[in-house]
Amino acid sequence: MAKFRYTMVFLPKCVPDSFLLFVDNQGSKKLRDYSSGSEYVVGQPSVESVFSETVPGKTQFEVDAHTVTDDTYWYKMTKSFNETYLTSLNPLSGEAIVRDIPLSNKELSHEVLISDDFSQWNEQWKEKMEFTGAHLPDPEGRIKQVLDLWNAPVPKGWERGSDPQLLKARYRRGNIDNLRGEKKIEHDILEKHFEQVEFLECELVDGINAMPLTRDAKGGRHNNVEADLLLLLKKSGRYTIVICELKEKYKNSWYAIIENIRQLKLLELSSSARDLFRKRNPSLSLSEEIPVMGCVVAPREFYDQAGQKANAKPHAERLIKQFYSMTGLSVCLAVWDLKTRKVTAIASGGDSIV
Repeated sequence: MAKFRYTMVFLPKCVPDSFLLFVDNQGSKKLRDYSSGSEYVVGQPSVESVFSETVPGKTQFEVDAHTVTDDTYWYKMTKSFNETYLTSLNPLSGEAIVRDIPLSNKELSHEVLISDDFSQWNEQWKEKMEFTGAHLPDPEGRIKQVLDLWNAPVPKGWERGSDPQLLKARYRRGNIDNLRGEKKIEHDILEKHFEQVEFLECELVDGINAMPLTRDAKGGRHNNVEADLLLLLKKSGRYTIVICELKEKYKNSWYAIIENIRQLKLLELSSSARDLFRKRNPSLSLSEEIPVMGCVVAPREFYDQAGQKANAKPHAERLIKQFYSMTGLSVCLAVWDLKTRKVTAIASGGDSIV
């Protein structure tokens, strides 16, 4: 079946003051303007012409698939891109001026490098997560760097193919005796209390733990990225895939949300990972394009503990909101309550989480 590709592009020759949505389904190709609040089809240019006239990370951004009839969704997406990447109109040409957000072979921001080495790309995420002491240094600078990392191209060679092992049991770890910490939360959600769990006010349909997202081209584990949980949720007849980072005591919410955004980036780019639940649940006739989101799951005390953990939470919340404003994708901080069997969001970017 045809694979749809959704890209926000700035083509001043077509519309001088707004980003446009370009949808390519390997057949019909349309350029749409939602800046007025409703859809207007600008034209049907070729893929080559659109991508030759735009620059990845500056005037060209691949975005999550979503129905083109949802004018409100695409109006908000367009508004976010215009506010982030365009400034006022040039008085001579009447065209919007693209903000100076550098994207070159050397540098995306003052500490974000573009590389063809996946290991270097991966290490940059880790650098943004880590800090010592009670307070996060330069939070605004770090938020910008994380957003720039999201926009930076991912070096090739990390992609995994289909793995039959992922089609078996939900809980994939061998030893279930004396489970503690994150492993116990995994087992409680996927096995022990699976039928009773309410996750972000949704029904938990399926899921697995220890979800591998990358492969190390050199055969080791240095570049492995793994999600604690990959879940399929259902609400009002609609499905959502949620990639989760679980925490009990280790590190803080700033560290966790950056881990989760990195996982979401790889999930977005991995067709085999996004297609997993279609293969695990053939009777559900799931769509090829299921919305995805990220979620950090932890006990309440993880967020509230005095010191680094409590101090990091406002910065994590600010990153979540700016990330949603830029991408339209939801990530959230959520609390796991064993007594009620509920996972409840306490911080998210948009009004509607799922």
